[in-house]
Amino acid sequence: MGSPRSGRRAAWPGPVPRRPPHRHRDLPEWRITYGEDHDQTLRSANNLAVSFRLVGRLQEALELDEETLRRRDKYTGSSQASTLEVATRYGRDLRDVGELERSQERLEKTLATAREVFGSDHRVTLTAAKNLVVTWRRRGRLDEAYELITTTSHGYERTMGPRHPDALACGLEVACVRSARGDHDEACQLTEDVLSRYNEILGPDHPFTLAAANDLAIFRARAGNNAMARPLIEDTAGRFVNALGPDHPYTLVCQMNLANAHIAAKEVSEALRLDEHCLHHLSAKFKREHPTVLAAAANLAVAMREMGAQQEAAARLAEVAETAARVLGPTHPNTIAIQQGTRINSDIEPAET
Repeated sequence: MGSPRSGRRAAWPGPVPRRPPHRHRDLPEWRITYGEDHDQTLRSANNLAVSFRLVGRLQEALELDEETLRRRDKYTGSSQASTLEVATRYGRDLRDVGELERSQERLEKTLATAREVFGSDHRVTLTAAKNLVVTWRRRGRLDEAYELITTTSHGYERTMGPRHPDALACGLEVACVRSARGDHDEACQLTEDVLSRYNEILGPDHPFTLAAANDLAIFRARAGNNAMARPLIEDTAGRFVNALGPDHPYTLVCQMNLANAHIAAKEVSEALRLDEHCLHHLSAKFKREHPTVLAAAANLAVAMREMGAQQEAAARLAEVAETAARVLGPTHPNTIAIQQGTRINSDIEPAET
């Protein structure tokens, strides 16, 4: 592989379809023509996994990437760029389905190999590092996440420039880490810049633009600026429905944040309706211990408490808090929020393409 500037550069993704495109028909044809382990077959499998991820079929993306990684390890070699790219995507897949510890193990291993083989500023290394930061942050390891995202963002700036899609996604993660550490105003400023660039390059309705808008809204809410957060999250939630459909994970996460805005405005019955909707659809997609499902369950319990169902809400919160302590750890920020009966808002991370 060449340097990051001379190697393959990520192209800007177009509109995301609600169903995987013709790639799901291409893969069987490659398998028949060239065999399961041919490079082009494995590339086709990678493309299909990307499509699965973009349309919200996260378990299928995980299973396909897991199989592709096994074949890449065996036939291409574990230190090759193509293998490490799949390994990083598999680490993300594990995070997406709620397997945070396994995601961390996979991404730490991948990052160490990428650094050894390609150096710290190579695209493969930077992608692995940025993904490890997300997993660390979602496990509550904020100091480590802050240190790594700082060096990773500098690497993107040196090698790819501020308008590269991976650099923008990294910039958004810098803001997420800043907000998680309590610097909400700085997170807002960073995200406003990222959102402006996404709007300019992709337009207001692209899922990556909407992800940045969702994150900006929750950072504003955390900073106490509900007056600016509310209209942005309302607009973003509607655009997600139009862009990806009503039950895409991104749409549901954004609606969870919209429910938080309703609570802030004392519109409890509307928040309760959204909380019930989000928990129902997220529970159909993910296991009960998934961090996003836990957040949705806790938010619903808080809404029930606000509606006057004190005993049932307390019982639900206690159950969710026990699960969160076991899955995330007793000192995780979400565990503490659930124990305190505080609603949780959730960021959205643009998917690699």
